[in-house]
Amino acid sequence: MEKRRESYRSVKRKLHQLLKEVPFKEEKLLEQFENPGVLISPLFSFFCSSDLLVRWHAVTALGVVVSAIAKSQAEQARTVVRRLMWQLNDESGGIGWGCAEAMGEILARCDWLAEEYHRILISYIDPEGNLLEHEPLLEGAMWGTARLCSVRPELCKRAIDISVAYVQKDRPYIRVCAGLMLCFSGESKLVEMAVEETKRDDRIIDFYWQGAIHRCRVSECLKSVGCQKMTSTS
Repeated sequence: MEKRRESYRSVKRKLHQLLKEVPFKEEKLLEQFENPGVLISPLFSFFCSSDLLVRWHAVTALGVVVSAIAKSQAEQARTVVRRLMWQLNDESGGIGWGCAEAMGEILARCDWLAEEYHRILISYIDPEGNLLEHEPLLEGAMWGTARLCSVRPELCKRAIDISVAYVQKDRPYIRVCAGLMLCFSGESKLVEMAVEETKRDDRIIDFYWQGAIHRCRVSECLKSVGCQKMTSTS
């Protein structure tokens, strides 16, 4: 048992060093750890890190790890997604920090998991679904859905429809996530709406996208995170 605990601590220590790196090098995860499954529990623990960048890199890393596992061990990959869902369930007693974001990251990286679980992820932002009423968790679900929408917009039609209302709300982080989904829709009217609803909002937020934290005004955030449709419209 002691050896097993030491092994866990050793993995966690090495993993922590990787998560602190800027830029974060995803390929090192699978190079340094022969069995990616050993990273799952340590990564969950980093969702509560006091270091914002470590927290977000843990989200990205879980996506990398689970998508790798999914290629040969489908049920183990499903188990991780179900664990994220359980953490978001009121009955679990857990608060679910980082779980919706990680779920979105996993689905964005694995097509077959996206097909199976996208409706559940989207339900967390749906007033007619399993809406997460706690604001930080809702923000996480909005980010996770935007991440999925960035690569599989065809699976996110319901989320895009919902985002029409969210982008008009006076909640800066949620407004940016909704604006991204409208941009990823590819529909010119929705892209224009995203521009219009965010262009006068000068509040500053920290927004993680593509491995980096962007500190930007809401009015500039969509461009800052590289939404090309937004850039070409404005």
